[in-house]
Amino acid sequence: MLRIPRYLLIAALATWGMSVLYTLRWNPELRFLKAIAIKKESWARQLSTNGQPKTLIFGGSSCAFSINGERMLARHGIPMVNFGLAAGHGPKVLTEEALSHLSRGDTLLIALEPALVTETLEPTPLGIQYALIRNRVDWVVDSHLGVEGISYASALLALRPGGYHAITLLGKVLSGQPLYRYQPSDVTPSGWQQTSVRRRVDGPPTFDPHVPPSSRAFLRSIAEACAQRGIRVAYSLPWGYSPPDRAQEQRERCRTFLLQVLEEMPVLKDPLLGVHGVVEDYADTVWHLTESGAAKRTDSLAAQLSQWSLWTREDLAKP
Repeated sequence: MLRIPRYLLIAALATWGMSVLYTLRWNPELRFLKAIAIKKESWARQLSTNGQPKTLIFGGSSCAFSINGERMLARHGIPMVNFGLAAGHGPKVLTEEALSHLSRGDTLLIALEPALVTETLEPTPLGIQYALIRNRVDWVVDSHLGVEGISYASALLALRPGGYHAITLLGKVLSGQPLYRYQPSDVTPSGWQQTSVRRRVDGPPTFDPHVPPSSRAFLRSIAEACAQRGIRVAYSLPWGYSPPDRAQEQRERCRTFLLQVLEEMPVLKDPLLGVHGVVEDYADTVWHLTESGAAKRTDSLAAQLSQWSLWTREDLAKP
């Protein structure tokens, strides 16, 4: 029987312990995500104390950069919190977080990027780490919303930072760059995020428009959970940049995707079908809107919400 020297076992445990401590206390991305989640949570509580039902929209960073809750309330009278975080959380953790801030009579808008819906639903390392720093390990170990949970052992092992993260962080330290490209100050109280960074944006965003059975079951489970809790729910397709010569092709891809989503839950009737082709309205990615782009997206969403304008299958299927 192979015997592991005690000093090697101690060294391994010490290394793992330091990795856990780094992840839970010092990881700059997780510190940012926790800080902005607490800010968004505070806004959600503030809206709830006013006695009026609130609307919560969530998704990856495309959502965070798209919806200005302060503008939605001031201009349109709709109390809204933007719980967009990072796509790297994975769809289940993002959804669990959103559901935890809702009460009967509220409205939930699902603005997950299409790839988050059509690809794997398994918890991601970032999602697991985030759940643990939020003291909600149940988000990843419990089987819920049609997604199998993971073991506690797997959750603990996921607290180790990956090699890519370590190398990237070291490079930033050596070059004097900020440890994370966004700061909590980039996020307003309602959860809307902005950045001064501008990069070339090409587009369109790519994704498989075919929703697999497991993802359909996930969407259906969300709709059922909302119905049981008296929460109104709909899917809202994020805006992504497409150059004019590819816009129609991208809209058809989005149409194919939405027709499948519509079989599981209502879909808000965005006349652009998720394709906004003004490149000046994008900051550093094909999903991240600038202030002007977010104003347009917010106002468009407000019009859909005010009338609760939903796609019918017949209208959506028309080319």
